[in-house]
Formats: sequence, structure tokens, C-alpha cells
Amino acid sequence: MPLVAAWIAAVWASLAAPARAQPEACPEPTSLDDFEVAAAAGERAFAQVDLVALGAARSAALDALPCLQERITPDASASFHRMMGMAAFTSGDEQGVLAEFYAARRLEPGYRFPLEVAGPGHPLADLYDRAAADVVADRQLEAVIPPAGGFVIVDGAVDATRPLGMSALVQAWTADQRLLETRFVLADDPTPRWGPLPIDVARKQARRRALLSVTGATALATVSLYTAAAVTEARFKDLEDPVPDEDLRALRATNNSLLWSSAAAGAITAGLGVTVAVLW
Repeated sequence: MPLVAAWIAAVWASLAAPARAQPEACPEPTSLDDFEVAAAAGERAFAQVDLVALGAARSAALDALPCLQERITPDASASFHRMMGMAAFTSGDEQGVLAEFYAARRLEPGYRFPLEVAGPGHPLADLYDRAAADVVADRQLEAVIPPAGGFVIVDGAVDATRPLGMSALVQAWTADQRLLETRFVLADDPTPRWGPLPIDVARKQARRRALLSVTGATALATVSLYTAAAVTEARFKDLEDPVPDEDLRALRATNNSLLWSSAAAGAITAGLGVTVAVLW
């Protein structure tokens, strides 16, 4: 009996282990079929009260996730969430069950467990019905920020928001349809972010427009000042209509002032131009 108790405890510990503990490296790419097979195997194992097989199916699904080479579908996501809910149920984690069932029922609201898995009156079926009642309640939604120019898939939906308090399968894709990462986000995990926030992008664009406007204004001022300096210099050197001697000093001072002002404005314009080029 002590050995049996120890075995059960070990299995339960494996089922209750944090789902975020996933392999960092992929030994080989996996397909959506591999992922769906693992999720279905977990449901069969639960029906057969085979905790070892359920733990193996859970591990296989989690191992397949970071190595996926395909888009996750809503059906596959719902099946995975149900299987993870079953695993949480066997370890007595009711909140974990509900977090998974919320996500599953949101994706497939009409799904019912097969009788051999959890018929009417089964505690698992009761929790599933409870999740059905709660899932329609208003929940705070958070946007999953995609990579710059790319997009995200949340539980099979493109550019979907993530309801807080639910787990979710999130994939990040680049603009050229390359899969960057597949992540299992637990109910209490922060919403992932791969790129800049939209408000950050808007602020950056506003800064660019302001810099361009200021650069354009200083460039116009430089040209105007230089033109005015050239006009005063031409007047100073006009031999056909010479400037009276008493006005020469004032005209030279004006010319020098305009030249130095145009040089200063030109330097500012050059500096702003470099800033715009760097920040663009």
C-alpha cells in the first residue's frame, strides 16, 4: 500500500506541475496532428481512469507546442483546454479546471463530454456546466501585441484579444508568415507582447511629424536669411547706385547679421536632419 500511495502521489505531482515548464529547444518540428493526437489521448486516458496515460498525454501536448510549425485551430485549442482541465481535475485544482474550461467553452459552447468520459452528475461535467454559465460574464480583454508588421493567433483566431482569467494558446507570426513562437499562457500569466504598443507607435509617428515640420521650418528660415544676406551684399557692392557713406556701416552690420543668422539656421537644420534620419 505505501508503494501504491507513493505512485499515485508521484503521478498527481506530475499532473499538477506548472504547465509553463516547457522545453526551451525543439528536438524536432511537430505538426498540428501531433498536438491533437496528444490531446485526444488525454481524454481517453481520463475515461479509463489511467492517470499515467493522462500525464503522458499532457506532457506530449506541452512538448509539441513550442515546436509546432502550423497554425493552431479553434477545435484543437478547445480539445487541448479540455484535456488540461481534466489533468487539473485529477490533481484537485478546481480553479485550474475552470480556467481551462472557460477557454474550451468559449471556443466550443455546444460541446458535451461523451458519457464514458463524464456523464450527467459527474463532478467534471458539473464543473464544465459551471464554466458554461460563467463564460458569458463580462471579462476584461487585453490585446496581444504582435511583432512589428506581423500578427498573432489566440486559440485559433487571428488578432484576437485575450480574456483575462482564462488560459490561452498564443502564436506570434511575422509579416512574411513565419511562426516565431507558440506559447501556452496560463490564466494568471501576463498577456504576452512581441512588438511595440500601438500608442508607442502613434507617439513615435507624432515625434517624426514634429521633427519634419521643425526641420522644414528651419530650412526655410535658412534660405530666407541667406537670400536676404545676398540682397544686402549686392546692394553694398552696387556701383551704379552706390550707398551713401553714412549708410554703409549700418548696411554692413545688417549683412553680417543676416549671414551669421543663416549659418546658425543652417547648422540647426543639418542637426535636425541627422536626428530625423536616425530616428526614422
